[in-house]
Amino acid sequence: MANWITHTRMADMILKKGLDVDETWFVIGSVAPDCNQENEDWTSYIPPREQTHFMQGKSKLTVDAEGFFEKHVKNASTPLWRSFCLGYYLHLVGDRAWQRWIRDEKRVAASFRRLKAVPDMAEKLQGLPETYDTLKQVFGRTRIRDVDRLEQTYVQQHPSCSYEKIIRKNVPFPDIPGFLPGAVNRKIPIMAPTVPDEPIETAFLFFSPEEYEQMLEMAVQEAWASIKLLAVEKERGIYPFETERLRVRAFTPEDALRLYENHLEDEVKKWLPNESYQDLEEAQAAICFFRDCVCKKRLPYVLAVVSKETGELIGDAGMNEVEGRSGEVEVGFSICRAHAGKGYATELLAAMTQYCLSSFDVKVLYGRVMRGNDASVRVLEKNGYAYVREEFGAEDDPYGCGMLVYCRKY
Repeated sequence: MANWITHTRMADMILKKGLDVDETWFVIGSVAPDCNQENEDWTSYIPPREQTHFMQGKSKLTVDAEGFFEKHVKNASTPLWRSFCLGYYLHLVGDRAWQRWIRDEKRVAASFRRLKAVPDMAEKLQGLPETYDTLKQVFGRTRIRDVDRLEQTYVQQHPSCSYEKIIRKNVPFPDIPGFLPGAVNRKIPIMAPTVPDEPIETAFLFFSPEEYEQMLEMAVQEAWASIKLLAVEKERGIYPFETERLRVRAFTPEDALRLYENHLEDEVKKWLPNESYQDLEEAQAAICFFRDCVCKKRLPYVLAVVSKETGELIGDAGMNEVEGRSGEVEVGFSICRAHAGKGYATELLAAMTQYCLSSFDVKVLYGRVMRGNDASVRVLEKNGYAYVREEFGAEDDPYGCGMLVYCRKY
Protein backbone atom coordinates (compact mmCIF):
# COMPACT_ATOMS: atom_id res chain seq x y z
CA MET A 1 0.00 0.00 0.00
CA ALA A 2 1.16 3.57 -0.57
CA ASN A 3 0.81 5.09 2.94
CA TRP A 4 -1.26 4.71 6.07
CA ILE A 5 -3.61 7.45 4.89
CA THR A 6 -5.04 5.06 2.32
CA HIS A 7 -5.50 2.35 4.95
CA THR A 8 -7.26 4.72 7.34
CA ARG A 9 -9.37 6.10 4.52
CA MET A 10 -10.65 2.57 3.88
CA ALA A 11 -11.39 2.36 7.61
CA ASP A 12 -13.40 5.60 7.30
CA MET A 13 -15.34 4.13 4.38
CA ILE A 14 -16.21 1.00 6.37
CA LEU A 15 -17.19 3.03 9.43
CA LYS A 16 -19.58 5.10 7.32
CA LYS A 17 -21.41 1.88 6.47
CA GLY A 18 -22.44 1.61 10.11
CA LEU A 19 -20.02 -1.02 11.38
CA ASP A 20 -20.53 -1.55 15.11
CA VAL A 21 -16.96 -1.38 16.44
CA ASP A 22 -14.80 0.68 18.75
CA GLU A 23 -13.47 3.29 16.33
CA THR A 24 -10.03 3.67 17.92
CA TRP A 25 -9.32 -0.06 18.12
CA PHE A 26 -10.60 -0.55 14.55
CA VAL A 27 -8.47 2.26 13.08
CA ILE A 28 -5.35 1.19 15.01
CA GLY A 29 -5.96 -2.34 13.77
CA SER A 30 -6.08 -1.02 10.21
CA VAL A 31 -2.40 0.02 10.43
CA ALA A 32 -1.15 -2.59 12.92
CA PRO A 33 0.27 -5.09 10.39
CA ASP A 34 2.96 -2.50 9.58
CA CYS A 35 3.95 -2.03 13.24
CA ASN A 36 6.89 -4.41 13.24
CA GLN A 37 10.44 -3.46 14.24
CA GLU A 38 12.48 -2.17 11.31
CA ASN A 39 16.28 -2.40 10.97
CA GLU A 40 18.46 0.67 10.32
CA ASP A 41 17.87 0.86 6.57
CA TRP A 42 14.31 -0.53 6.64
CA THR A 43 15.25 -3.59 4.59
CA SER A 44 14.07 -6.18 7.12
CA TYR A 45 11.64 -6.34 10.03
CA ILE A 46 10.95 -8.25 13.23
CA PRO A 47 8.60 -10.05 13.00
CA PRO A 48 9.02 -10.32 9.22
CA ARG A 49 6.22 -8.89 7.08
CA GLU A 50 5.45 -12.40 5.83
CA GLN A 51 4.34 -13.14 9.39
CA THR A 52 2.54 -9.88 10.22
CA HIS A 53 0.75 -9.92 6.87
CA PHE A 54 -0.11 -13.64 6.94
CA MET A 55 1.58 -14.12 3.58
CA GLN A 56 1.83 -17.56 1.99
CA GLY A 57 4.75 -16.47 -0.21
CA LYS A 58 7.11 -13.53 -0.72
CA SER A 59 4.55 -11.24 -2.40
CA LYS A 60 1.63 -9.50 -0.73
CA LEU A 61 -0.47 -11.01 -3.50
CA THR A 62 -0.30 -14.13 -1.31
CA VAL A 63 -1.79 -12.45 1.79
CA ASP A 64 -4.20 -14.91 3.43
CA ALA A 65 -6.80 -12.41 4.61
CA GLU A 66 -9.47 -15.10 4.75
CA GLY A 67 -7.31 -17.29 6.97
CA PHE A 68 -6.83 -14.38 9.37
CA PHE A 69 -10.57 -13.70 9.33
CA GLU A 70 -11.43 -17.30 10.17
CA LYS A 71 -8.79 -17.64 12.90
CA HIS A 72 -8.90 -14.24 14.59
CA VAL A 73 -11.98 -12.21 13.65
CA LYS A 74 -14.47 -15.03 14.10
CA ASN A 75 -12.88 -16.09 17.38
CA ALA A 76 -12.39 -12.63 18.89
CA SER A 77 -13.18 -12.90 22.61
CA THR A 78 -14.12 -9.27 23.35
CA PRO A 79 -15.72 -6.39 21.40
CA LEU A 80 -12.47 -4.38 21.55
CA TRP A 81 -10.35 -7.27 20.26
CA ARG A 82 -12.92 -7.93 17.54
CA SER A 83 -12.71 -4.26 16.52
CA PHE A 84 -8.91 -4.47 16.32
CA CYS A 85 -9.01 -7.73 14.33
CA LEU A 86 -11.54 -6.32 11.86
CA GLY A 87 -9.24 -3.35 11.24
CA TYR A 88 -6.28 -5.71 10.85
CA TYR A 89 -8.28 -7.78 8.37
CA LEU A 90 -9.15 -4.64 6.38
CA HIS A 91 -5.44 -3.82 6.14
CA LEU A 92 -4.67 -7.28 4.75
CA VAL A 93 -7.45 -7.04 2.18
CA GLY A 94 -6.26 -3.56 1.24
CA ASP A 95 -2.66 -4.61 0.71
CA ARG A 96 -3.69 -7.52 -1.49
CA ALA A 97 -6.11 -5.36 -3.48
CA TRP A 98 -3.39 -2.75 -3.96
CA GLN A 99 -0.98 -5.35 -5.37
CA ARG A 100 -3.62 -6.62 -7.77
CA TRP A 101 -4.59 -3.12 -8.80
CA ILE A 102 -1.13 -1.72 -9.52
CA ARG A 103 -0.49 -4.72 -11.79
CA ASP A 104 -3.88 -4.73 -13.51
CA GLU A 105 -3.17 -4.95 -17.25
CA LYS A 106 -5.77 -2.36 -18.25
CA ARG A 107 -4.59 0.10 -15.61
CA VAL A 108 -0.92 -0.38 -16.56
CA ALA A 109 -1.78 0.14 -20.24
CA ALA A 110 -3.55 3.40 -19.35
CA SER A 111 -0.45 4.54 -17.41
CA PHE A 112 1.77 3.88 -20.41
CA ARG A 113 -0.58 5.84 -22.70
CA ARG A 114 -0.40 8.85 -20.37
CA LEU A 115 3.37 8.60 -19.95
CA LYS A 116 4.06 8.21 -23.68
CA ALA A 117 2.17 11.43 -24.32
CA VAL A 118 4.99 13.24 -22.45
CA PRO A 119 8.19 13.28 -24.58
CA ASP A 120 10.65 12.98 -21.66
CA MET A 121 8.74 10.03 -20.21
CA ALA A 122 8.27 8.37 -23.60
CA GLU A 123 12.04 8.49 -24.16
CA LYS A 124 12.72 6.68 -20.87
CA LEU A 125 10.23 3.93 -21.79
CA GLN A 126 11.31 3.45 -25.40
CA GLY A 127 11.78 -0.20 -26.26
CA LEU A 128 10.82 -1.47 -22.80
CA PRO A 129 7.99 -3.93 -22.08
CA GLU A 130 4.76 -2.28 -20.97
CA THR A 131 4.54 -3.84 -17.52
CA TYR A 132 4.24 -2.54 -13.97
CA ASP A 133 7.72 -3.90 -13.22
CA THR A 134 9.08 -1.62 -15.94
CA LEU A 135 7.47 1.41 -14.28
CA LYS A 136 8.89 0.33 -10.92
CA GLN A 137 12.40 -0.15 -12.29
CA VAL A 138 12.50 3.05 -14.35
CA PHE A 139 10.77 5.51 -12.04
CA GLY A 140 11.18 4.04 -8.53
CA ARG A 141 9.04 5.67 -5.87
CA THR A 142 8.25 8.59 -8.19
CA ARG A 143 5.41 6.45 -9.50
CA ILE A 144 3.69 6.71 -6.09
CA ARG A 145 3.62 10.53 -5.96
CA ASP A 146 0.22 10.54 -7.63
CA VAL A 147 -1.16 8.59 -4.67
CA ASP A 148 0.74 10.83 -2.22
CA ARG A 149 -1.11 13.81 -3.69
CA LEU A 150 -4.49 12.08 -3.51
CA GLU A 151 -3.86 11.13 0.13
CA GLN A 152 -2.80 14.71 0.91
CA THR A 153 -5.96 16.09 -0.68
CA TYR A 154 -8.15 13.69 1.28
CA VAL A 155 -6.67 14.67 4.65
CA GLN A 156 -6.85 18.38 3.83
CA GLN A 157 -10.49 18.10 2.80
CA HIS A 158 -11.41 15.86 5.75
CA PRO A 159 -9.72 17.28 8.87
CA SER A 160 -11.78 15.00 11.11
CA CYS A 161 -10.77 11.82 9.29
CA SER A 162 -9.43 8.95 11.37
CA TYR A 163 -5.85 9.58 10.22
CA GLU A 164 -5.90 13.05 11.81
CA LYS A 165 -8.21 12.19 14.69
CA ILE A 166 -6.54 8.96 15.85
CA ILE A 167 -3.25 8.24 14.09
CA ARG A 168 -1.78 11.75 13.91
CA LYS A 169 -2.86 12.56 17.48
CA ASN A 170 -1.03 9.42 18.58
CA VAL A 171 -3.93 8.23 20.71
CA PRO A 172 -2.47 5.94 23.43
CA PHE A 173 -3.13 2.30 22.72
CA PRO A 174 -2.81 -0.53 25.26
CA ASP A 175 -0.16 -3.13 24.69
CA ILE A 176 -1.55 -6.46 23.51
CA PRO A 177 0.25 -9.37 25.20
CA GLY A 178 1.70 -11.77 22.66
CA PHE A 179 0.66 -9.63 19.71
CA LEU A 180 3.30 -7.17 18.44
CA PRO A 181 4.24 -6.26 22.05
CA GLY A 182 5.08 -2.57 22.41
CA ALA A 183 5.18 -2.11 18.65
CA VAL A 184 2.03 -0.10 17.95
CA ASN A 185 2.76 2.90 20.16
CA ARG A 186 6.39 2.96 19.00
CA LYS A 187 5.65 2.77 15.27
CA ILE A 188 2.75 5.21 14.92
CA PRO A 189 4.81 8.41 15.50
CA ILE A 190 7.36 7.16 12.98
CA MET A 191 4.86 6.26 10.27
CA ALA A 192 2.40 9.14 10.65
CA PRO A 193 4.12 12.42 9.70
CA THR A 194 2.26 15.69 9.31
CA VAL A 195 0.77 16.10 5.85
CA PRO A 196 2.50 19.07 4.15
CA ASP A 197 0.43 22.15 3.33
CA GLU A 198 2.17 22.72 0.00
CA PRO A 199 0.52 20.70 -2.81
CA ILE A 200 2.55 17.71 -3.93
CA GLU A 201 3.46 18.36 -7.54
CA THR A 202 2.30 15.57 -9.84
CA ALA A 203 0.54 15.16 -13.18
CA PHE A 204 -1.31 11.89 -12.39
CA LEU A 205 0.53 10.00 -15.11
CA PHE A 206 1.01 6.79 -13.13
CA PHE A 207 -2.30 6.67 -11.27
CA SER A 208 -5.38 8.71 -12.10
CA PRO A 209 -7.78 9.84 -9.34
CA GLU A 210 -10.48 7.67 -10.92
CA GLU A 211 -8.27 4.58 -10.83
CA TYR A 212 -7.38 5.21 -7.18
CA GLU A 213 -11.05 5.53 -6.22
CA GLN A 214 -11.82 2.28 -8.04
CA MET A 215 -9.10 0.48 -6.07
CA LEU A 216 -10.45 1.80 -2.78
CA GLU A 217 -13.99 0.78 -3.61
CA MET A 218 -12.89 -2.68 -4.75
CA ALA A 219 -11.00 -3.35 -1.51
CA VAL A 220 -13.75 -1.97 0.72
CA GLN A 221 -16.45 -3.98 -1.04
CA GLU A 222 -14.43 -7.18 -0.62
CA ALA A 223 -13.87 -6.58 3.09
CA TRP A 224 -17.43 -5.39 3.70
CA ALA A 225 -18.88 -8.52 2.11
CA SER A 226 -17.09 -10.70 4.68
CA ILE A 227 -17.95 -8.36 7.56
CA LYS A 228 -21.64 -8.34 6.60
CA LEU A 229 -21.64 -12.10 6.28
CA LEU A 230 -20.14 -12.41 9.76
CA ALA A 231 -22.89 -10.15 11.13
CA VAL A 232 -25.54 -12.29 9.44
CA GLU A 233 -23.96 -15.44 10.85
CA LYS A 234 -24.01 -14.03 14.36
CA GLU A 235 -27.60 -12.83 14.04
CA ARG A 236 -29.15 -15.81 12.29
CA GLY A 237 -26.80 -18.63 13.13
CA ILE A 238 -26.03 -19.24 9.47
CA TYR A 239 -22.70 -20.95 10.01
CA PRO A 240 -21.26 -23.41 7.51
CA PHE A 241 -22.73 -26.86 7.99
CA GLU A 242 -20.67 -30.01 8.00
CA THR A 243 -20.82 -33.70 7.23
CA GLU A 244 -18.45 -36.39 8.40
CA ARG A 245 -15.90 -35.53 5.71
CA LEU A 246 -17.04 -32.19 4.27
CA ARG A 247 -17.34 -28.59 5.37
CA VAL A 248 -19.89 -26.49 3.47
CA ARG A 249 -19.39 -22.73 3.72
CA ALA A 250 -19.84 -19.44 1.92
CA PHE A 251 -17.48 -18.86 -0.99
CA THR A 252 -14.55 -16.49 -0.46
CA PRO A 253 -12.76 -14.40 -3.12
CA GLU A 254 -9.79 -16.75 -2.85
CA ASP A 255 -11.95 -19.62 -4.14
CA ALA A 256 -12.28 -18.06 -7.61
CA LEU A 257 -9.42 -19.86 -9.36
CA ARG A 258 -10.38 -23.29 -8.01
CA LEU A 259 -14.06 -22.72 -8.84
CA TYR A 260 -13.07 -21.75 -12.37
CA GLU A 261 -10.84 -24.83 -12.75
CA ASN A 262 -13.40 -27.21 -11.28
CA HIS A 263 -16.03 -26.05 -13.74
CA LEU A 264 -13.65 -26.46 -16.68
CA GLU A 265 -13.69 -30.23 -16.22
CA ASP A 266 -15.22 -32.31 -19.02
CA GLU A 267 -17.76 -33.96 -16.71
CA VAL A 268 -19.08 -30.58 -15.57
CA LYS A 269 -19.28 -29.28 -19.13
CA LYS A 270 -21.10 -32.45 -20.17
CA TRP A 271 -23.71 -32.62 -17.40
CA LEU A 272 -23.88 -28.96 -16.36
CA PRO A 273 -23.20 -27.16 -19.66
CA ASN A 274 -24.50 -23.80 -18.45
CA GLU A 275 -22.31 -23.72 -15.35
CA SER A 276 -18.84 -23.27 -16.84
CA TYR A 277 -17.13 -19.88 -16.61
CA GLN A 278 -15.60 -18.18 -19.62
CA ASP A 279 -12.65 -16.86 -17.61
CA LEU A 280 -11.40 -16.24 -14.10
CA GLU A 281 -13.04 -12.81 -14.02
CA GLU A 282 -16.46 -14.38 -14.59
CA ALA A 283 -15.84 -16.84 -11.74
CA GLN A 284 -14.86 -13.94 -9.47
CA ALA A 285 -18.07 -12.11 -10.37
CA ALA A 286 -20.08 -15.25 -9.65
CA ILE A 287 -18.52 -15.54 -6.19
CA CYS A 288 -19.41 -11.91 -5.43
CA PHE A 289 -23.00 -12.71 -6.39
CA PHE A 290 -23.07 -15.93 -4.34
CA ARG A 291 -21.70 -14.14 -1.26
CA ASP A 292 -24.26 -11.37 -1.58
CA CYS A 293 -27.10 -13.90 -1.79
CA VAL A 294 -25.84 -15.79 1.27
CA CYS A 295 -25.50 -12.53 3.18
CA LYS A 296 -29.08 -11.56 2.34
CA LYS A 297 -30.33 -15.14 2.65
CA ARG A 298 -31.95 -15.09 -0.76
CA LEU A 299 -31.98 -17.52 -3.66
CA PRO A 300 -30.00 -18.73 -5.49
CA TYR A 301 -28.10 -19.90 -2.43
CA VAL A 302 -24.78 -21.39 -3.53
CA LEU A 303 -22.11 -22.66 -1.13
CA ALA A 304 -18.56 -23.99 -1.39
CA VAL A 305 -17.80 -27.62 -0.51
CA VAL A 306 -14.44 -28.20 1.16
CA SER A 307 -12.64 -31.38 2.18
CA LYS A 308 -12.09 -31.49 5.94
CA GLU A 309 -8.96 -33.56 5.43
CA THR A 310 -7.16 -31.22 3.01
CA GLY A 311 -9.07 -27.91 3.12
CA GLU A 312 -9.35 -28.15 -0.65
CA LEU A 313 -12.37 -26.77 -2.51
CA ILE A 314 -13.76 -29.91 -4.14
CA GLY A 315 -17.22 -28.83 -5.25
CA ASP A 316 -20.26 -26.69 -4.66
CA ALA A 317 -23.89 -27.08 -3.70
CA GLY A 318 -26.94 -24.89 -3.66
CA MET A 319 -30.60 -24.35 -4.22
CA ASN A 320 -32.72 -22.10 -6.37
CA GLU A 321 -36.38 -21.22 -6.55
CA VAL A 322 -38.89 -23.06 -8.68
CA GLU A 323 -40.54 -20.20 -10.54
CA GLY A 324 -44.09 -19.50 -9.44
CA ARG A 325 -44.10 -22.16 -6.70
CA SER A 326 -43.79 -21.00 -3.11
CA GLY A 327 -42.08 -23.46 -0.77
CA GLU A 328 -40.47 -25.41 -3.59
CA VAL A 329 -36.76 -25.33 -4.51
CA GLU A 330 -34.37 -27.10 -6.82
CA VAL A 331 -31.18 -28.42 -5.27
CA GLY A 332 -27.91 -28.92 -7.09
CA PHE A 333 -24.47 -30.30 -6.33
CA SER A 334 -21.13 -30.82 -8.01
CA ILE A 335 -17.98 -32.71 -6.95
CA CYS A 336 -14.77 -32.37 -8.99
CA ARG A 337 -13.48 -35.37 -10.88
CA ALA A 338 -10.49 -36.04 -8.58
CA HIS A 339 -12.89 -36.73 -5.72
CA ALA A 340 -15.67 -38.50 -7.62
CA GLY A 341 -16.66 -42.04 -6.70
CA LYS A 342 -15.96 -41.61 -2.97
CA GLY A 343 -19.52 -41.07 -1.82
CA TYR A 344 -19.06 -37.33 -1.28
CA ALA A 345 -22.03 -36.34 -3.43
CA THR A 346 -24.42 -38.64 -1.52
CA GLU A 347 -23.10 -37.36 1.81
CA LEU A 348 -23.38 -33.77 0.60
CA LEU A 349 -26.94 -34.01 -0.72
CA ALA A 350 -28.16 -35.61 2.51
CA ALA A 351 -26.84 -32.67 4.53
CA MET A 352 -27.93 -30.10 1.95
CA THR A 353 -31.48 -31.48 1.99
CA GLN A 354 -31.71 -31.14 5.76
CA TYR A 355 -30.15 -27.68 5.64
CA CYS A 356 -32.76 -26.50 3.12
CA LEU A 357 -35.56 -27.79 5.31
CA SER A 358 -34.24 -26.34 8.56
CA SER A 359 -33.08 -22.94 7.28
CA PHE A 360 -35.71 -22.10 4.64
CA ASP A 361 -39.48 -22.47 4.42
CA VAL A 362 -39.30 -25.41 2.04
CA LYS A 363 -41.80 -28.24 1.59
CA VAL A 364 -40.78 -29.72 -1.77
CA LEU A 365 -37.27 -30.26 -3.13
CA TYR A 366 -36.46 -31.14 -6.73
CA GLY A 367 -33.34 -32.52 -8.33
CA ARG A 368 -32.91 -32.32 -12.10
CA VAL A 369 -30.27 -34.27 -14.02
CA MET A 370 -29.55 -34.69 -17.69
CA ARG A 371 -30.55 -38.07 -19.12
CA GLY A 372 -27.50 -40.33 -19.05
CA ASN A 373 -26.06 -38.88 -15.85
CA ASP A 374 -26.55 -42.13 -13.99
CA ALA A 375 -24.17 -41.25 -11.14
CA SER A 376 -26.27 -38.23 -10.13
CA VAL A 377 -29.47 -40.25 -10.47
CA ARG A 378 -28.11 -42.74 -7.93
CA VAL A 379 -27.21 -39.90 -5.54
CA LEU A 380 -30.77 -38.55 -5.71
CA GLU A 381 -32.34 -41.96 -5.23
CA LYS A 382 -30.12 -42.80 -2.25
CA ASN A 383 -31.39 -39.62 -0.61
CA GLY A 384 -35.06 -40.44 -1.06
CA TYR A 385 -35.76 -38.41 -4.20
CA ALA A 386 -38.28 -40.15 -6.47
CA TYR A 387 -38.57 -39.85 -10.25
CA VAL A 388 -41.59 -37.78 -11.34
CA ARG A 389 -41.18 -36.81 -15.00
CA GLU A 390 -38.91 -36.00 -17.93
CA GLU A 391 -38.62 -32.47 -19.39
CA PHE A 392 -37.52 -31.36 -22.84
CA GLY A 393 -36.54 -27.95 -24.16
CA ALA A 394 -35.15 -26.67 -20.85
CA GLU A 395 -32.61 -23.87 -20.90
CA ASP A 396 -30.06 -26.01 -19.05
CA ASP A 397 -30.43 -28.81 -21.63
CA PRO A 398 -28.88 -27.23 -24.74
CA TYR A 399 -28.20 -30.65 -26.33
CA GLY A 400 -31.83 -31.77 -26.13
CA CYS A 401 -31.02 -34.91 -24.14
CA GLY A 402 -33.94 -34.49 -21.78
CA MET A 403 -33.92 -33.63 -18.07
CA LEU A 404 -34.98 -36.23 -15.52
CA VAL A 405 -36.85 -34.64 -12.62
CA TYR A 406 -36.73 -36.16 -9.12
CA CYS A 407 -38.69 -34.96 -6.09
CA ARG A 408 -38.73 -35.26 -2.32
CA LYS A 409 -41.77 -33.90 -0.42
CA TYR A 410 -42.26 -33.03 3.25
